Amino acid sequence: MVEPAIDELRSNDHFARMFNTGLLANAPPELSQRIIRLILGLDQKPFSGVDSIRALFTVVSSLSDISANQMLEFLSRWTWPTSGIGTALVLIVKQLASTDPQAAKNWLLKQLKQPEAQNAKIIRALTLLIQEKPDTFDSAELDEVYETSFTLESGREVIAAAVGAIAKVDRELAHIMFNQLFTEEGKSCQKTVINSLFYSLTSDPEFALQFGPRIIEVSLKQHLPGLLDNYLMALKSTPRRHSALLLSHLNSWFTDRITQQQDAKILGELLALLKITAEADADLSFRISQRIPIVTKGIAGGLAALYDNVSEHTDDPELLSDVLQAVATVSIYNQARIGNALRRTLPRLGQKIGSTPVIEMVMSVYEDIKSEQSLQALFKAALEIPGWGPKENAALLADKDLSGAVRSILSTRTRR
Repeated sequence: MVEPAIDELRSNDHFARMFNTGLLANAPPELSQRIIRLILGLDQKPFSGVDSIRALFTVVSSLSDISANQMLEFLSRWTWPTSGIGTALVLIVKQLASTDPQAAKNWLLKQLKQPEAQNAKIIRALTLLIQEKPDTFDSAELDEVYETSFTLESGREVIAAAVGAIAKVDRELAHIMFNQLFTEEGKSCQKTVINSLFYSLTSDPEFALQFGPRIIEVSLKQHLPGLLDNYLMALKSTPRRHSALLLSHLNSWFTDRITQQQDAKILGELLALLKITAEADADLSFRISQRIPIVTKGIAGGLAALYDNVSEHTDDPELLSDVLQAVATVSIYNQARIGNALRRTLPRLGQKIGSTPVIEMVMSVYEDIKSEQSLQALFKAALEIPGWGPKENAALLADKDLSGAVRSILSTRTRR
C-alpha cells in the first residue's frame, strides 16, 4: 500500500495525488519509518515537480516517528517551493525543535551561508525555530540571522515575527530590531513585529509593554487603528501573575484624551483587557473603564461584563456604590451581554451593599429605558435581588405604561 501511494505523489491527476497525500499523512505511526525511508530513497527526478514536492512536504510533516536526521536529510534533498509548504514547514520545524533543536539550528545556519536562492526560505525556517527554542541560539547567531534577513527583499517581514522571542536571549538586539522594523517598514511588517511581542510576555512582559506609548502614538498619527488593535490583542496573552503590571501600563496609556480618540474596536479590546485584569486591582480597572465613551451598544455590553467582574472581586462599599451607578448607565442599552451581566451583578450588589440602594436604582432608572428587551432584562435581574418582593412588584404593576411582556415577568414572580 505504501509504495503505490508514494508513487502517486508524482501523478498529474490532482485528485489522485491529493488522495494519496492524505492517505500517507494519516498513516499509523508504526508506518512512519517505512514511509520516510522510501521517500529518502526516491529518485528525485520523477518527483521534482512543485506539486509533488509540496505533497512530499505534507506527508513528511505528518509523520510522528521519525528522527531529526531524517527530517534534515529530507529538507536537504529537494528544492523548496516558493509557496505551498508553509503549514508543512511549521510542523517540521516544530518537530525538529522538540527532538534536536541544536542540530536543526546548525543545519539551517549552514544553509544560510549557501547561495542566496534559498535564503528567504531558510530565514523562514530559522524564524520558526527561534520562536520555538530561542535559547538554542546565542547572540552572535541571532545577529547573523538578523543581518542576513535585512539583505533579502522579504526577509525583514519574516524575521519580524521572531523579535519577541529574540528578547528572551538578547534584549538589546530585539529592541534594535523592533525600532528599525516598526520605524522603517510598512504596515504589514509593523503588525508582524507587534504580534511577535507575544513571545516575550511570559518571561519579560516589560519588554512588550515598553512599546505601548509609541504604538498608540503611531496608530493615531498615521490613522492605523489596526496597529493598536493587534497590540491589545497580543497583550491578552499576558500571564495572570503580571495583571497588576499590565493594568498600571493601561492606566498610564489610556488617559481621557487618548481614550476619546479610539474607535469601538479598540475600546472593545481595552475592555477585554480590563475584564481580565480586574481580579488584580478591581478599583483601578473600574476607574480606567470610566474614561471609555459608550460609542456603541457593544461597548455598553463590554462595560456591563466588566462591572460584573469588578463587583465580584471587591468588597469596598464606595467602589461598589460607584459600580451600581455605572450599571444604571449601561442598563438602558439593548445588548445580549448586558442582561447576562445584570443577572449576576444586581443580586451580588444587593448582598454586598444591601438591597435598598440596588432596588432604588432599579426603580429610578426603569422609566428612562425605551427598549422593551432592555426593560425585560433589567426586571429579570431585579427579581433576583435579595429583598425584592411583592411590594416592589405591586408598585411596578401599578404603572399602566408597562408592556404586557414586562407585566408577565413581574406577575409570574408575584404568583410564586
